[in-house]
Amino acid sequence: MSPDADIYVADTIHRQIKRWHPNGQFGGIVVHNVRPTALAFDNRGNLLALEAHTVKVFSKQGELRRTLRLPENLPLIEGYAQEVFDENGLVGVNDPDETVYLFDPNLPTPKEPLQIRKGRRGEGGRRIFSRIENRKVELAIAENADERGPATVQHAFITPRFSDTIRLGAVIYRGMAGAKPSIICETEEIGPQSVRLVVRVLASDGKETAAYELPNRYFTTVYEKFEVLPDGTLWQMLTTPQGVTFTSRRVVP
Repeated sequence: MSPDADIYVADTIHRQIKRWHPNGQFGGIVVHNVRPTALAFDNRGNLLALEAHTVKVFSKQGELRRTLRLPENLPLIEGYAQEVFDENGLVGVNDPDETVYLFDPNLPTPKEPLQIRKGRRGEGGRRIFSRIENRKVELAIAENADERGPATVQHAFITPRFSDTIRLGAVIYRGMAGAKPSIICETEEIGPQSVRLVVRVLASDGKETAAYELPNRYFTTVYEKFEVLPDGTLWQMLTTPQGVTFTSRRVVP
């Protein structure tokens, strides 16, 4: 979502970035000849597009402003948990272990990150990440520290909500939202016949306050399935035989 509430989508088949307005009207093709696997807007309103180890920075109209070529030894893996984001004016990417690498957006070929952190930034500078403890999935809320491993100050064990769940799949922190900022995380519950997509809402102390099952019918699972805006509105993108569908709902007051 852009600062203007437009929806930007990476069409990897046609190598384009497309835009839709919140009323459903198609806003046109913004960028051609790109295949990003993650998109985000920075705090200046620029569009960040991650493709392999390259971040291209565009204006919201699609003008290329600069390119960052990140170190090739970063363990980035294409997938729906791979993200690009802005953190305090720096360009951030994450690896599968939820280590975050932060770069100066004005250095086109950085040799190493300016900062390395464990987990994504949450309220008050705390870091949030998931990990396995005694075969349980734990969402950790930790003091801001480096990659050596911050001390956990609060945690929440994510438990299945459905009786036929065999195990939990991904547990991914997706951001903070609401007037009293809540933690939003994406979870998968794997059953004998299906995989359920569940959005969980947790208070800042880690206690779960709400959960929502979302439709989980996709042609591919590579891309990010939804985004939660700071006001607590969740937008989900679904792929159907008829095309792409966007739906929204309120998940945090």
